[in-house]
Parts: sequence; structure tokens; C-alpha cells
Amino acid sequence: MSKEKNRGTRTIALPDLAKQLGINIDRLRGILEELKRDGSIKIIVEKEEYIAPDTKLQGKLPELEIYKTLKEKGEMQLQELRGSIDIDEKDFNAGIAILVREGIIGFKDGDERRVVIKDPNRGENLYRRSMELRDLIISRGSVKLDDISPEYRDLITKWLRRPNLVKRKTTKKEYVVLTEESEKLLRRAKEKLIGSITRDMIINGTWDIERIKVIPPDQDTYRIHLGRRHPLSETIKEVREIFLQMGFEEIKGPIIETAFVNFDMLFQPQDHPARDMHDTLYLSKPFDKMDPPYREFIEQVAATHQHGGETGSRGWRYKWSLDEAKRTLLRTHTTAVTIRGLYENRHRDELKLFSIGRVYRNETIDYKHLSDFTQVDGILMHKDANLRLLMGILETFFKKMGAKKIRFWPTYFPFTEPSIQPTVFMEEIGEWIELGGAGIFRPEITLPMGIDKPVLAWGLGLERIIMIRYKLSDIREIYFNRADWLRNRKVLI
Repeated sequence: MSKEKNRGTRTIALPDLAKQLGINIDRLRGILEELKRDGSIKIIVEKEEYIAPDTKLQGKLPELEIYKTLKEKGEMQLQELRGSIDIDEKDFNAGIAILVREGIIGFKDGDERRVVIKDPNRGENLYRRSMELRDLIISRGSVKLDDISPEYRDLITKWLRRPNLVKRKTTKKEYVVLTEESEKLLRRAKEKLIGSITRDMIINGTWDIERIKVIPPDQDTYRIHLGRRHPLSETIKEVREIFLQMGFEEIKGPIIETAFVNFDMLFQPQDHPARDMHDTLYLSKPFDKMDPPYREFIEQVAATHQHGGETGSRGWRYKWSLDEAKRTLLRTHTTAVTIRGLYENRHRDELKLFSIGRVYRNETIDYKHLSDFTQVDGILMHKDANLRLLMGILETFFKKMGAKKIRFWPTYFPFTEPSIQPTVFMEEIGEWIELGGAGIFRPEITLPMGIDKPVLAWGLGLERIIMIRYKLSDIREIYFNRADWLRNRKVLI
């Protein structure tokens, strides 16, 4: 069935309808949306595909040049044929491949250096169709795909696979299918209707009941959507306010980090699996290595890794490499920011810091994992700090964020001991979701800095907190940016 039949008899294109009514097409769209909701009209969208010439169609088609030369001169040495045609090496090889694949030419008696025409009928057919199609597309500038004869369809398909020969363009046309009632309403749309009657209109009699815009009291009105922050931005703002209210100080740090800060300062051994490229995104450009900050601290870190230094630890018992510590990467956690803050403020008696920022990991993306996400990290240094205080801080934070069921599980992290993992139960998927890691920094981290007080540390994924707050079962939904979800979600107070 043709497209014209599908559209029906009372059909008109949007631009034509706007022209007939003498109104702007944008105003017409608003009127049509109203009629569409009432079921008075339907809008049909039709896509049409066009074939247009690209750069190489304007020049010589290599397969035609090769065939024409062979037809004139008969069989030829491959190198002789190559030298007699003014096209580049790459196009020549492509042309030979096309003709061989079509069975038009071949190599005489299996000699790959001597070329002959094997099927002149197929050659003439290809030459004729190619020239006709080329001339048609170039002369018109673009040709509707439906208007091209079926004889050329296979050729078009092959040409589209070739680089810079032809290109496909898609256009979209909108049509309105009208009813008698909708036509009447559209005719009235170009009249200037009166929204309110003034005193002067009544006195001079210029008002007219037919020209008054009638709005039924039960008519649906347009919903006005006010601008609002994205849930991630709202959550970051709220998290920041919670920690500031709890007396913490916010700090920031670089996204591109050295392995020294990201791993070595945190007593993570240089052969740890987390440093592998399967987990960490290392840089190759604009530089793959960079001198670490805090040069005065490098020797202490190296000694602690190798044999424990002056911490009383045995260390990791390997030869520490400065070259490995210089490697650049996208930070894998915002602990890289807080460890900088800890070192730079190591002489203070008490310290409460937090940082919010993007982190990057070579993760497989699924319903609860992303390759780059937002993390909040915090540290608290105090002579009386302990694990109970850490659990209390995190429980208070999660309850302020709306969590109801919270548990802490013992776990292992290379830079904290003891270590715990906070988890929150998600009713929607019936699972406990881990939200990050926490613990007390190991002495191998703090003692080389000259810190003899406990330092509490934690790192939490904000996207997973958003999943719980907005009852999402898939972490990727946060970044789908669906207008209906962004507009209709409840404002959390």
C-alpha cells in the first residue's frame, strides 16, 4: 500500500496547513497537540531516504577505468595495467578486487601478473549500470531511494559500503489527518479570539460572542514544569550540608593522579591486583608518568613498603619502584584527595575532612556498577577515635539520607585495619547493597607521616545512595535523563 493511501484522504502536510491558515508553524504545533489529546486528529511522521553523491563519485570509478582499459588493450600485465590508469594504488587495488569478485576479470592460466576479461557481458552490464546511476545521482544532487529503479538497488547497496562514494540522507515529513471537527477548529484558530471583554468593547458594541475564547472549566490545562536540579546534584548538595553540619571541612584534589598518591601513600603494594589495568585506568597521553608530590615523603613510603620502616611492621617485603609510583592514572577513589589533606594537615591535633568528586574504574557496567561515578570520602583524626565512633558517624549520615536498614560487615581493605563495609537493604530488589568501605587507617599509613593518633576513614558511592532514596533498581537510570522521571519525582526534604 502506498504512503498516500496510508495517510487517508483528509491529510495535509504541516507546512502546507500552516500556510493555508496563515499562522506560524510553531503556533500550529501547539494547537495540534491540544487536538491530538482530544483524539480530533492524528499526526503521521514519514521518513524518506535519499542517496547523495560523496567526494569520490565526482571522480573516476576505479573498476570502470580498469575494465575500459582492458577492453581497449586486451590482456595486460598487472603492472602495465596499473601504470596506464591515472588512479592511486589503493583505488586500483579496490577496483581489481571488485571486478574479480564480480567474475568480470581474472588472471590468465593462474598467472597473478597477467589480467584478462573473463565475462565481457557482465562487464558491459556493470559499466552501463554504474555510469547511468552515477550520472543520475550527480545530475539531481540527491535521489529518493524509493524512486531508484530496482535494477540499481544491488549497486546502491554495494556503493553505500564503500568509503566516500555515496551517502544516505534521511528526511522527516509530518502530516496531519483531519476530521470535520478538527478542520472547523483549525479555521477558527486563525481568528483573533477575545480573552477578556473590556468596558469600551461593551459601550461601542465591538465585542462578539462568536469571538470570545471559551475555556471549559473541566478542560485539562498545560502543566508547567519548573526548572530543578538533577537528583545527583541535589544529593551532592545535601551530602555536603550534612558533613558541614557535623563539623567537617571540605577539600578538593586533582582527577589525574600519580600512583604514589592513589596507591603507595595508602600502603597498597605495587603488585596488588587493584593496580592492574583490568581495574585501573592508566594514562598514556599527554604523559604517562609524573613526578609525585611530597618528595620529602617518598623515602618513608618506600621504606614502609619494603621492610616496614620505623612503623614496627614487616612491610610487603619487595623492592619498591619509584618508576611505578610515577605512573599517571584517573583517580580510583577520592581517598586520594583525603590522604593529601591528611598529609598536609598532619601537624594538627584534630582533623575532620571530606571530599566529593568523580572517580574512575575499569568496571564492567551493570545494574549496580558504573565505570565512573561520584564518591564521598571522609577522615577523622582524634586521639579518642575508634571503630564505634566511625560506625556512629556513618549510621547518622545514612539515616539523614533516608536509609532504614543499615548493617556493617567486617571486611578487608589494604589500607585500613579493622575494616568494615556499610550496607543498606533495598526493598525493590530484595538485596543488601554495599555503599563503600570504611575503617581505621593502618599505622603503616599514619606513622610515617608522624601521626600517632587513630584516623578514621571512609569512602561511599553516591549513586547507590540515590538508588535507595529514589527506589531505583538499576544504577544506570540515574544517567538516562528521562524527562518524565526528572519532572515527576518527589522532592525529598
